[in-house]
Formats: sequence, structure tokens, C-alpha cells
Amino acid sequence: MTAAVDAARCDALLLELFGQDQFAIKLGLDAMAEAARIEGLGRCARVTVHIAGTNGKGTTSSALTALCHAAGLRTGLYTSPHLVSFHERIRIATRALSDGELAALLDPILLRHGGRRAPAVGLRPLTYFEIATLAAWRCFAESDLDVAIIETGLGGRLDATNTLPKDITAITNIALDHEAFLGNTVTDIAREKFGICRQGLPLLIHADAAGASEVAALAGGHGVPLERVQGGVTAREQNLALAHRLFEQVADRLGLPSGARQTAVARAARALRWPGRQEALEQVGRTLLVDGAHNRNGVEASAAWLRSLGWSEERKVTAIVGLTADRDPAAILAPLQPLVVRWVAVSADNPKSMAASTLAERLAGFGDVSAEEGGIAAALDATGGDPVLVVGSLYLVGDLFVALGKSAADLAIFDEA
Repeated sequence: MTAAVDAARCDALLLELFGQDQFAIKLGLDAMAEAARIEGLGRCARVTVHIAGTNGKGTTSSALTALCHAAGLRTGLYTSPHLVSFHERIRIATRALSDGELAALLDPILLRHGGRRAPAVGLRPLTYFEIATLAAWRCFAESDLDVAIIETGLGGRLDATNTLPKDITAITNIALDHEAFLGNTVTDIAREKFGICRQGLPLLIHADAAGASEVAALAGGHGVPLERVQGGVTAREQNLALAHRLFEQVADRLGLPSGARQTAVARAARALRWPGRQEALEQVGRTLLVDGAHNRNGVEASAAWLRSLGWSEERKVTAIVGLTADRDPAAILAPLQPLVVRWVAVSADNPKSMAASTLAERLAGFGDVSAEEGGIAAALDATGGDPVLVVGSLYLVGDLFVALGKSAADLAIFDEA
């Protein structure tokens, strides 16, 4: 089959998948568990690591994937959301699936579970995210993996990924986010994230991560062996330290020699990429600082990153910002205010996004604020050649990458060079 035929077939299947109530959130495990039973799915790798957290779970997951891949282990990674195309969500050996591979994976699953077809009498149809998770699970089960790394979508306890068998769990940090679904306190949200854990299975957290004490209290009361990881000052450094310790746990289980581990650590340090998260890009002579931070905790980390790069109250940056409609812009973006000389509000190409004019109105007290109704491309033009920070939403980062002509293949998480 030609590449053009594969692409057309894949596009048609993705349209069907996106029509599966793409942005619906229906927490609960019964329908997903029954669908997995119908598919005959069980373990998907020799070792499966399940990672939850408010911020940093993607960084931790990608870093762990890079370490395992650098060690010669066959890896699978499932993350969300995607930036440019769905292909990014499911990776084998760090590589996003091709059109042909993704089409072959989705076709039978959508045939059995798409549309209004329920997995069993009395159970609701699957959501977009549940079908995506089912596809990742089948892909991993058929790929002879040494390691599968699974990132939760929302929360943990009732997230679709919590139906997969697992061996090791990790929680990156806990902060207020998605309160309508997870609760209004750090303790409530910690309880939802902790729901991925199992009695007797190891749980790793960073000792200094936000919410670590709440998670530790839950572990102590539920028979979950807890390891507090040390190392790192910034949130990113802490997530990388957590990934390194998870790698040691995986390596122990698979009997990886110490020499291979040391080589992997050195190689992964050079090769790891995580597009759109605290990423500095040079584009046609201008600097683009890109961070998908979308809640207060993430924006605080973004501000610390900017300061580490030399931005300050005396040397400020222009910010192009877009948020989803459920956010409080002033509260979320306040940590960046001392570092930003000008704000350009945009709306991402996504139905969940806040209108640019509304966002600008809600940032009225932030100084020089304007709305750009033409989206990210128009905002880039309006800011000339100035250094720009793009922040507030991974959907907005995805729009940026599309405007820059990037494809899923361009968004590699491991530099093989």
C-alpha cells in the first residue's frame, strides 16, 4: 500500500475517532475494563510503569523512555495530549507510529467499539480517550516490549489507563488542577492520583515534590511501599531525578548490567527531547521560548525556567498566551507578570480555548495587553522579530508547531544522532 493510501486511510479513521466525543471526560473503569476483556488484553510488557501527577508526568515519562531506549530495551510510551498529530501519543522505540501502523491498529478497534457501540449490554460507549488507550494497549501487547511507560490522562483512580496491569508506579507532583473532576484541595487530588497505586507494588515520588507528604500518608495507610527520591532543585530536575530512579528499578527487574546502565544515562542525557515543554527554539533569527504550562504550578516552573535563561524584571520578554476557557488567567499567569513586557492573547484552534478578546479582558491589569484574533501565526507576525514566550496551553503549542510546519516525525523525543 502506498504512503498516500496509508495517509488517507489513517485520516479517515482519525476523523471517526475524533467524532467519538473527542473532549468528553467520563471517569470510570467498568466500560474500559470490559472492552479490554473483549479484546483479550492482559500484560503489555515485561515491566510496565504507570505515572501520574499534575505537572511533570510527561517529562518523567519521556525521560524514562529515553533512558530505557538508550540501554537497548524495547520501549513503548503512551502519552497525551498530542501537539501536531495523534501519532505522537503511541511510540514504539521512541518513534511515533506511521500512518500505516496507526491505521492497522485503529481499524479493528473502531469497528468493534466506535460510534454508539457499547462494549457490553448495559455499559456506555467508550470515549475518545478510552479508545486511544485501548489502541495503545493492543499496540504494546503486540510489540514484544521490555518496558511500557504509561502516562495517565486525568487524575488516576478513574482514568482509563488505570485498567492496565502494572509493576511500578510514580507520582510527580500534586497541585490544584481540574478541580471539577478531582477535588478542591491538594489532599483530594492526591487521593485521585494515588488511585493508580496497588498494595505491594512500589511507588516512587520525589521527596521535595508538591504534595509529597499527602501521597506519603496515603501510601503508609494502604500498604504501598514508598521510595522518596532525592536530587534536583527545579521541578524539571526533580522529574529527571525521578526518571533516573525509575530506570534503576526497571533495570533491576530486567537484570541490566551496571555498565549498560551507565552508558544509557550518558547517552540519554544528550539525546532526550520533550517538545513544547520548556523548549527554546531559534526560528529565522528570532528566539521562541515554548512551554505548555497551563496551571499555576506549571507557570511557576515556567517563570523559574525563564529566570535561569537570564530573563528578569530588567530584561523582559513578550508573551503570546492562550488558555482553555475553564482557567483563571490572572491567577495562573501571575508568576510570569514581572518577566513580561507585553501580552498578546490568542485563542488556540480548539473548542475548549478561551476567546482571545475574553482572555485579554481578564488580563487587563497586567499592563500592555492586546488580543490577536488571527491565532498564533498572526500573533507571531505582530510581534516582529522580538523574543517571544508561547505559554498557557499545549493546544496553543500544537498550533505553534503547525504554523512552523512541524509534523509528528519532527517532534522526536530521542535524538539518534
